[in-house]
Amino acid sequence: MFKKLNNKIFRDLFWVIKSDQLIDIKEALKKKYLNECYKNFYSSFKNIDLCGDNILVDLKKKTLGKYFEMLVFFWLNKSDRFILIEHNLPVLNTQKKTIGEIDLIVFDKKLSKFYHWEVCVKYYLAYQFKDKLSYIGPNSNDFLNQKLDKLKKKQLTILNSKEGQIILDSLNIKNIESKVLMKGMIFYNHNMIKNFNLDLNENHSKSWWIYENEINDFLNHKDEFCILDKLEWMSDPFPKFLLSYNKLTSKLKKLFSKSDKSICLAIFKNKKYFNKGFVVSKAWPKKINIISN
Repeated sequence: MFKKLNNKIFRDLFWVIKSDQLIDIKEALKKKYLNECYKNFYSSFKNIDLCGDNILVDLKKKTLGKYFEMLVFFWLNKSDRFILIEHNLPVLNTQKKTIGEIDLIVFDKKLSKFYHWEVCVKYYLAYQFKDKLSYIGPNSNDFLNQKLDKLKKKQLTILNSKEGQIILDSLNIKNIESKVLMKGMIFYNHNMIKNFNLDLNENHSKSWWIYENEINDFLNHKDEFCILDKLEWMSDPFPKFLLSYNKLTSKLKKLFSKSDKSICLAIFKNKKYFNKGFVVSKAWPKKINIISN
């Protein structure tokens, strides 16, 4: 198994199943349940072959969210515990207009129960604005409060609608429970006091973020660094194209001169991965006027 974890996709698959949930709302899949599911899957993990599987097709063209979904679908398809009934199922109104989408419908054979899962991977930077603590996507286009609102009011309740009932009737499903699987990480500025949103799992994965002008004081000049592509944000990365502190600062200066896009940075100590965080431009966040807790 450990040889398999040298493969990026296997490491990401392991992370998808074993990492802590980001949120702790009543609809969130509980850690105990996920651990039981992992035990069921672990026995077959060493026999899984990714070669030729669709998970490898055009990987570089996928968004992080779609890659995460594919890993979840792969896990459920390969697990002896589950039957994946449907995934990415559009919900249509009477005018055949799409009003939503079901991420997946799964049957848990052990519990003899149907579940509707909404799945996503999210990364937010905690930001203190006046008296409010907000959680904002690295490029200021995603907000935790908005995602939670959408989950609670639309995504997790869509099967309760008449359009959702039509889908359940077509699948001959009488009873189903809606749950959410949200993995990811919250990044805190090194000067912040970590006061958590009540909907966050208190054991959520945490790391740091800094402004570009804080690099000199925050980073250890003796460490090495790697700028991560978005598909490398999940599991711990292996060292590749490591940069010295001087080369890193030179590269970041060039990048921020061209764009305000936030940069995910991995730190390596003695060639071993230490942690990752975000470096953001002095202009971050951009949409300050719409931030709310």
